[in-house]
Amino acid sequence: MKKRLLIILVTFALVILAWNLKSLSSFISTPLRIENFDKIKKEDGVLYLKLLFSKGDVIHFEKLYSKYKFINAGPEYQSFIKDYLLLNKWRKSKIEYKGEVYDIKVKSMGRTPTFHKEREFISLNIKVLNGKIEGVSRFNLIVYWRIKRRHDVIGKLSSYLNIQCQKGKLAIVNVEGIGEKLFWFEYRLKPDYLRKEIGDNFISLDCVNDNSLIYTNDGTKNIYLLNSQVHNELDKLNLSNELQSQISKDYEKFNQAIMNQNTNVVNNYLDIEYIFRLQVFRYIYGDDSHAFNTGNLLVSYDTIKRKFFPMTHRDCISRKLNTKIDLFSQMHNNLDREMYSKLLEVSFLSDSIRGRFNQYLKNFIVNNSEKINNMVESSKHYDNFYYSTSIKTKIGLQEPVFFIKENMNLLLKEFNLN
Repeated sequence: MKKRLLIILVTFALVILAWNLKSLSSFISTPLRIENFDKIKKEDGVLYLKLLFSKGDVIHFEKLYSKYKFINAGPEYQSFIKDYLLLNKWRKSKIEYKGEVYDIKVKSMGRTPTFHKEREFISLNIKVLNGKIEGVSRFNLIVYWRIKRRHDVIGKLSSYLNIQCQKGKLAIVNVEGIGEKLFWFEYRLKPDYLRKEIGDNFISLDCVNDNSLIYTNDGTKNIYLLNSQVHNELDKLNLSNELQSQISKDYEKFNQAIMNQNTNVVNNYLDIEYIFRLQVFRYIYGDDSHAFNTGNLLVSYDTIKRKFFPMTHRDCISRKLNTKIDLFSQMHNNLDREMYSKLLEVSFLSDSIRGRFNQYLKNFIVNNSEKINNMVESSKHYDNFYYSTSIKTKIGLQEPVFFIKENMNLLLKEFNLN
């Protein structure tokens, strides 16, 4: 009864203030930023997990985030990060799944986390020590509020374009000592996941604070250090000496070519048709490059074809393309040192490649725009997972999350097809 009365009162307040308090809508709706588990449980494939935290675990994670102020810059954030990095170590705990209890190691997700906290809950990195959950021994639990329906649009669009995407599932997690929360169960690019989802001949290398070991922005990483890290990570895999040598040489040559802006060598290590499809995703989605820059880039390597495949994932952020800046420059050139992809820039330095891609992009939009728009619309039911989002959507306060339709119309205009 109290919850229903609260919903009625807040809804009434939102309707009254809708026209002149749009900037405060997030603050006003915060009391209703809770999950509608009745709707969520109707979804197919939802996982149910129980984190068997001790009182010490709960206190540890509370202390870890005690200075966090929902900002990602400035002295307050730096103070938080300083303590966070000192305290965020692996802890032994347990997790229950389908009636079985597994030993795990757990720590907070990320070295410089932003928006990985929702109320008392935080995103977590999990290692299963005695078995596998959903076929894997490594996974992340991301607080769902951080990504919401973005995963669905990214996943559907990636599948439609036949590009590799880091996958996950909805998971309702009961955290002992805290309560129940909706998370995104995210697979990590470890051998068991790659074999299951992509193929036996694929690997992916990473290390602390670098998810691909592929050269990204100028000056952010010493090329010799990068090569050394490749060797270190390969030593952890059960590979023949011959295959390990091949992979090591290919990573070294590929990284060196990116750093030297050698387009021919870079493109020899890429499937150009695949890169065209990836760039179509980035153009129509309005990708801001956050997912493809230093530390966030995900790449798989085909040991048979000896090709590298950049992947989409939940940190692909949609934006509206800027009509005041050349569209090609937005996607391929260094307009912002922190938000661009060196790999994709070097790949498109060739006039021939750019010309072929422009025609490819035009043909795709002309033939697929209606299907893509319907795909985005079909993801809107995820807005009903939270009372706040559902209400804001109904009364017109919900801000746009995707700009795919606007971006495709803009691109059609650029091609003089409207």
